[in-house]
Amino acid sequence: MPGLAGLPDIFNVMLKQIIVAISALKISKDFILRYRLWENWRSMRWIHYAFVMFAIFFGIKMFGLIGSAFSNLGNLVTGNMDQVQLGFTGGFMKSDFSFFDSDMYKYLFLFFSMSLVFHFGGRTMEILYRVPYRPTFKIFIHSQVRSFLMVLVCYILESIISGVAHGLLSAFSIGWFHPVFKFMIQSFFFGAVIIDGLHEARGWSFKASIKHSLNYYSGIALLMGAVGLALSYVPVFGALVVGSIISVGTLIAIKRMETTSF
Repeated sequence: MPGLAGLPDIFNVMLKQIIVAISALKISKDFILRYRLWENWRSMRWIHYAFVMFAIFFGIKMFGLIGSAFSNLGNLVTGNMDQVQLGFTGGFMKSDFSFFDSDMYKYLFLFFSMSLVFHFGGRTMEILYRVPYRPTFKIFIHSQVRSFLMVLVCYILESIISGVAHGLLSAFSIGWFHPVFKFMIQSFFFGAVIIDGLHEARGWSFKASIKHSLNYYSGIALLMGAVGLALSYVPVFGALVVGSIISVGTLIAIKRMETTSF
C-alpha cells in the first residue's frame, strides 16, 4: 500500500487516465465507423438473440416505468390525488423503481451488455493488439460464463467494500460521503468488467484482472464505469452504447496508456 506521501501521484495518474479516457470516448465512434466493427454481428445469431432478448425485457420494463411516472405526473397536475396515491402504493415505487435502483439491476444490465462487448471488444482487440477474433459459439459461451462469474465476483466485492466503508464513515461522522464512495466503487467495478475482456485474452485470473485494473487502469475504469452506470437507465440505447462505444473507447484508452508490450 502506498503511503500518504504517494497519494498526490496516484491522483495525478488517475486524472491523466480520465482525460485519456474522455479523449478515447470522443474518437470511439469514428473508430467503429472506420473499421466497420458491426460487420458480421448479425450473422452471429447467438449474439443477436441475446441482445434482442435483453433489450426487449429491460426496455419494456424501463418504458413502463417511465410511462407510469408520466401518468402519475399527469394525475398530479390535474389534481387527481387518488390516482397518484394508487400508483405509488400499487407497486410503482415499491417494486418497479426499486428493481432499477438496486445494485443487482446494474450488474444484470452489464452482464447482458457483454454479448455486444464480446463482439465490438473482440474486433477492437484484433485491430489494436493483433489478437485473432474467432466468434465461434464455443468461445462465445466460454466468454459469457466468465463474464457472469466476473460480474458475480465484482458484485460481492462491491457489497463487502461498501458495507465496511459505510461502517467506517459513520464511525467518523462522515456517513454522508458513503453514497459518493459507493458510486465510485460501482463505477470502478463496472469498468473493470469491461476491461476483463482484454485480461481474458491474456489468460489472467479474476484476481489478477481486478488487481491490474486497480493498479494501472483505475482512472479509465472509473470514468468508463460512471458513464456506463448512467447509460444503464436509458432503455435499449444504453446497452447498445455500452456494448459498442464504451467498450471500444475503453480499449483505445488502455492502448494509449500502456507502456509494456502485449
